[in-house]
Amino acid sequence: SRMRYCLPGIVRLVRKIKPQTILSTVPYLNAMSIVARLFLPASVRLLVREAATPSAFIAEDTRYPRLWRFLYRRIYPHADKVICLSDSMRQDFAENFFLPPENLVRIYNPVDGEMIQRLGRGAGNPYTSAGPNLVVAGRLRREKGIDLLLDAMRTVIQIIPNARLTILGEGQDEARLKAQAHRLGLNQNVDFLGFVQNPWVHVANADLFVLPSRAEGLPNSLLESLALGTPVLASDCVGAMRELQSMDPRIILFPAENPAAMADAIVSALRNTKEAEAHNKPYSRQYDEFNPQRVAEQYSALF
Repeated sequence: SRMRYCLPGIVRLVRKIKPQTILSTVPYLNAMSIVARLFLPASVRLLVREAATPSAFIAEDTRYPRLWRFLYRRIYPHADKVICLSDSMRQDFAENFFLPPENLVRIYNPVDGEMIQRLGRGAGNPYTSAGPNLVVAGRLRREKGIDLLLDAMRTVIQIIPNARLTILGEGQDEARLKAQAHRLGLNQNVDFLGFVQNPWVHVANADLFVLPSRAEGLPNSLLESLALGTPVLASDCVGAMRELQSMDPRIILFPAENPAAMADAIVSALRNTKEAEAHNKPYSRQYDEFNPQRVAEQYSALF
């Protein structure tokens, strides 16, 4: 709510520091940084990094969609570069908001596969139940689709009664989701763990990682699961899902916002766990694009 008041502070700070380049990474602050540029020396370069596909961001996370469509179309072309997390995000900017292709650059999020494997495999098994154990990680907000997963779990446990779901993360919908789990009779099958310092140990020891999102930019949690060799199911939602699947066919997609299809996919995956484990192998060279050193070099080239 205070973002709208930050413009004078940005201008004062930039005039004091006199940077060569500004890198902004938050959608609301990105727009204000571009407006602030009108009051800054022309020599200052402005890079803005978007964390969500703009069409999905407008649909899921804004109170004033018309205003945001205007900002993306009229304000964002004044940034030197708009950094997109995927080719699909880059395409969305070009096709739906008419940003010049030369202003758009794709840089994937970094994923440190070696660190994740070390933390995920070195702390023992956190699950006390034989399971099968499912895990999901992310902010507890509507766009992450946890409510859809809870609906799907009601069907899953009718077929596989011992199935358990562990939910990692915090967010504004936590109370509502806990109430939903209680209403569906899932208290014995669903655990809300909140924020955990090392989520990878839960992912590494799970039988299945599920990403039920309504929209995604580039889901690091999915990439981290693949790095650990954990079978992955994901919603075929707005964002980079098919792009990632084309890079790694181990990702199994189900129709977005469809709890019945999600439940079917979960049951099928759990029934074929041994086959999935043989098929799934940890991080490999196809993920060089996400190597932190490579990503750092791509950012450095923009400065």
